[in-house]
Amino acid sequence: MESQPRNPSTPSGPDAPSSGRPWWLFAAGGALLLAGVGLIVGAATMAGREKPVDQNLSLAAEQQTGETVPTPLNMRTVTSKPPTPKATATTAAPKKQEPTAEPTKKPVKKPKAKPIRPKADTGYRLYNVVTGKCLGTMSLDVSVTQELCTASPKIKLVETRVDAGVQLYQVHTTSGAELCLDPPGVETNSAGTVVGATTCWEPTTDNQEWSLRDVGEVKNGREIYALVNRASALCLDVLGSAADGGDALAGLNLTLAGCTDGGYDDRLWTFS
Repeated sequence: MESQPRNPSTPSGPDAPSSGRPWWLFAAGGALLLAGVGLIVGAATMAGREKPVDQNLSLAAEQQTGETVPTPLNMRTVTSKPPTPKATATTAAPKKQEPTAEPTKKPVKKPKAKPIRPKADTGYRLYNVVTGKCLGTMSLDVSVTQELCTASPKIKLVETRVDAGVQLYQVHTTSGAELCLDPPGVETNSAGTVVGATTCWEPTTDNQEWSLRDVGEVKNGREIYALVNRASALCLDVLGSAADGGDALAGLNLTLAGCTDGGYDDRLWTFS
């Protein structure tokens, strides 16, 4: 085999490389090796850091290769669960109040109107509550009778005096001649005596005074009275008896009778 001529530019001697390659080629290879090591170290450092990666890249890679590309742990999206609400103390719903029945209202009693009492010197019809008739016309020295109230004149009470705490009156006419209701004579009379009318005399000299005895009853809003003759202590009465209806007719005489005989019988009057 023929020997090749040496390249005059290649070093020779003991410092020459054994491969016969130029020395600068080894120097360049060493530099590349160092650069490669640096890249590897830098890549490893960058891989440890979290970087936002678009997951669409992995999806594109899967579509190109047909294989599922696992997403690196640092590139996975972690879906956080919503925090579980803490249990709170349940507030009890307010109890439904049952409707309470309204208290029963007691009926309010209206105060009763005070019964009407007769006033002195005021015209009234003297009305008998049993017979439904009134004192008829009083004429001088004529017996008085009961008549229909529509045909009866009014009378008035005239105060005379107070005897033993009891107010006494004369029963006067209100029109025409001034006459008074009068039992016969000037003294005491007996039961059954017919009452008439005459001139009004001085009360202390005659038997024309009367008192009103309240019997505690009311008729048509008016107090009921018995008319008591002061001289005889007898009451003004209608002839006949209420028990048999014998006192109901108009024109019957008025008389004196025991005040409580038969429970007042028809001896009850109002001033209306």
